[in-house]
Amino acid sequence: MALRASITAYRMRFRASPSKLLLFRQCPRRYRFEHVDRLAPLYRRPRAPLVMGAHVHEALRRLYAEIPPDERSPAIAERLLRNVWRRQRVGFSSVEEEREYGRRALAMMRRFCALSDLRARPLAIERTEQLAIDPGIVLVGRIDRVDGCGDGSLHVIDYKAGRRPAGDESRRDRAFQVGIYACLAEAGLRHAVTRGRILYLADGLREDFDFDRKAHEATLDEIRPRVAEILGERAFAPRPGPFCRHCDYLALCAEGRGYLDARSGCGEAAPRGF
Repeated sequence: MALRASITAYRMRFRASPSKLLLFRQCPRRYRFEHVDRLAPLYRRPRAPLVMGAHVHEALRRLYAEIPPDERSPAIAERLLRNVWRRQRVGFSSVEEEREYGRRALAMMRRFCALSDLRARPLAIERTEQLAIDPGIVLVGRIDRVDGCGDGSLHVIDYKAGRRPAGDESRRDRAFQVGIYACLAEAGLRHAVTRGRILYLADGLREDFDFDRKAHEATLDEIRPRVAEILGERAFAPRPGPFCRHCDYLALCAEGRGYLDARSGCGEAAPRGF
């Protein structure tokens, strides 16, 4: 009865975000815990990789939003990161773990400064947009950065705290995610978005995507059946995999625990791009 009531509530007007759509593809059960049962306040806890990523994102936001272009430098970027870090130090199991993640974050920031134009003048930073694509579907997302291109069009940029995934098996999902940001930026800024880029802060690699009107229409057309699939789901069956190790709801999922137990000691690597 509780599940039926919560399903009815979230069907009233579906808010489709890239992370929400991807989560359902990764694991319908985790999606249910997160978005139907809304268990996050009870089970979500700070995790070191996510805290580190959030701190680096915030430092980059401040670098471009608060520091004039002529004053930006690697030293200023590092100072911003340290200031952000001091204000939020939860999620680490020990002082040693915090130091290790702190070193990783500093390496990310230094690598970013070495490879990026610190004098760039973004048109938007950490901009949240929403777009009603159907009476019952609202597309929502927060765009890390929007820059202008030389031809007058716009360029959306998404920061990832992990490394670029090996192979192209998940490229389509990443193109879909960046495509959503492009649609949102184009609708919100009322200007054509022709390019998208993911910057992988852990290794300095990048991944570029090109967009045109047909690409934007294809992205919006793909959202509708994905939402229909979610709204029609009843079983919310688990899909155990490498991401189980980062799941806040592992205590509620025997299949996820079994998956990890079976692979303990196998030396399985954490998923790239995390």
